Amino acid sequence: YLTATAQDSQHAPFVAALTEATRDYPEVDVFLLAHGNAYFRWVEELPPASRRKVRLVYDTGGGSASHGPRWLALGVQAFVGHPGGNIAPLFFVKFLPRWLAGEKLEPAVAAANAETHQAMVSLPGRAVATVTGWVTGSPVDTSRLWDGTEAQLFTAPAVAPP
Repeated sequence: YLTATAQDSQHAPFVAALTEATRDYPEVDVFLLAHGNAYFRWVEELPPASRRKVRLVYDTGGGSASHGPRWLALGVQAFVGHPGGNIAPLFFVKFLPRWLAGEKLEPAVAAANAETHQAMVSLPGRAVATVTGWVTGSPVDTSRLWDGTEAQLFTAPAVAPP
């Protein structure tokens, strides 16, 4: 678990931790709870064999879905990201328990998306959006927020064993 700051990006500890994890374990999952990042550039520093051990990268960042093809090109097996401004924490708390329980990735993402959408359009969700609009002085467009929140899944093509 690393916490980056404006003064310390945690670049070296991140690369060291991922190097160690891919050395010691056959599969590694990476959860990036950050906005405006390009951690894939740091992962490029690892050898290709290490990068192929990364089973999943999940990134909460707004617009992180645009990085999906780049992550796959590095050799990771799957990437989940959001296409725009989002409420990723709501998706994350729906997704993570499913993933940790061993649910397959595609159904886990789909179910977490469905539950996140339901929470956003429910009466309590609409009430929170309304109150947020009052507090910030800017109305919350829940349709637009959903468009940025709905997680996208990118997976590498399956490789047949030799």
